[in-house]
Formats: sequence, structure tokens, C-alpha cells
Amino acid sequence: MDYREMTRLAADPFRVRATAALLIIKLDGDNLPDWMQSFLADLSKYDGSKRLSPRQLETLFSLRERASRSNKVGPYSADHLIKLACERRRDLLDDEAEAWLEELHLRGKGIALSRSEKRRLIALCRRLDIILEDEWIHLD
Repeated sequence: MDYREMTRLAADPFRVRATAALLIIKLDGDNLPDWMQSFLADLSKYDGSKRLSPRQLETLFSLRERASRSNKVGPYSADHLIKLACERRRDLLDDEAEAWLEELHLRGKGIALSRSEKRRLIALCRRLDIILEDEWIHLD
């Protein structure tokens, strides 16, 4: 979490409103719980008169991360890493991780992952020796 960015965002009511409004559009089909939808709706009208709490900012950043998706994981294509990991998933001895990889694989070519999905995929690929432990992977 980039706390400097959170501080800059909190100081700019226009950016808070714009971010919330964009997330409402981007996450429309994500089956957000009612409280998250209400949270974003409230922030889309934010006037800056009441300071946002750190928890509110963390939630906003978490939702922004969820909405930011890419089909690249560092220098790799996401679908290629998923394919390799899915082929070796039985070596994980982790039913939850295996099911998650199968779910990603079923989403097909051109899959776009959120930042948290990328982090999890990288960790699994490291466990499976697809990505070397000391290899730096840039998430953006």
C-alpha cells in the first residue's frame, strides 16, 4: 500500500470522487456487497468536509487494485504462467491453490488479473519453480 499516494488522494476531494465514480463503473459486474456499493456511492459525492479515515482509504485502494487488471505479469503473459502452473498444480499439495489455478485456467486466453491475483500467481509459480526465487517481477 502506498501511504504517500493515500495521503495525496485524501487531500483531493475531486480525485476521491473521480476514483469512486470510476470504480462504480469498473466493478459493476463484480458482485460487490451492498456496503461496498454504498461506500463507493458515498465517496462519489465526497466534498472533503469530513476527513477520510485510514480504513476508508485502505478500502478505496483495495477496490482500485481489484479494478486494475492486466494480462501481463512482469515480462510474462498471464495465460502462459497460468498454463504452466496448472500443468504442475498437483505438486503443490494444496487443494485450494489447485482449485484456484484451475479456475484461472478455465477463464481462458487473454485473462486479465488484478494485482493481488498476480502476487498469488507469482508465489505459486515460485513454489513450482516456474519463476526463480530471486527473479524480480514488476507488477505494473
